[in-house]
Amino acid sequence: MLRIHIEDTPGTYTIPPDNPFFGSPTDKQEIWAFGLRNPFRDSFDRVTGTMFLGDVGQDTREEVDVQQPSNPGGGENYGWRVREGFIQNPAYPNDPPPPDAVDPIYDYPHSVGQTVIGGYVYRGTQIPTLAGIYVFGDYIGPEGGNSTGRIFTLHYDGSTASNFKDITSQLFPTPIGNFPLNNPSSFGEDARGELYITDIGNGNVYKITRRR
Repeated sequence: MLRIHIEDTPGTYTIPPDNPFFGSPTDKQEIWAFGLRNPFRDSFDRVTGTMFLGDVGQDTREEVDVQQPSNPGGGENYGWRVREGFIQNPAYPNDPPPPDAVDPIYDYPHSVGQTVIGGYVYRGTQIPTLAGIYVFGDYIGPEGGNSTGRIFTLHYDGSTASNFKDITSQLFPTPIGNFPLNNPSSFGEDARGELYITDIGNGNVYKITRRR
């Protein structure tokens, strides 16, 4: 993961002096964190400042990582390619894991989903039961399924993740229009903290709201 400062002159950037490898003669100074395979969508919790990342796995596990606001200097190593989620990457069974690797806060097997899509911590007002809950998804759903995605929730208190739920059936098909969920590709957050889902499979954009 890179962190740069875009300058006013088109096509130029500088490296923030508080980057973890700023001034290094050997490491790329643009690097903010490493050990990620395919971080697909990240976001900041607007209340705590925690950054959440959905990192797509290789063959076995999908994972959710965080970058803590208590470490504003970055430099985390999330363990790829030796690790996949909490386990040793089966493709590299004999490689020792990095000694300082940061564990994900949650991972799940491909029997649950095959391509994690990072989301947002809900900070809106329309759905009080979602307050402070991380809402994210999976692009294609479980192995052996019908290749349709899933919407998940997860509670994270700053140190421990719990109460993972699949809420797809609570949202889809939609009560108005009877629209299905095909393949969620991203989530969005508006100025009021309400959340949206983009579905690349059918071209729709959905807003998560209370059922009337």
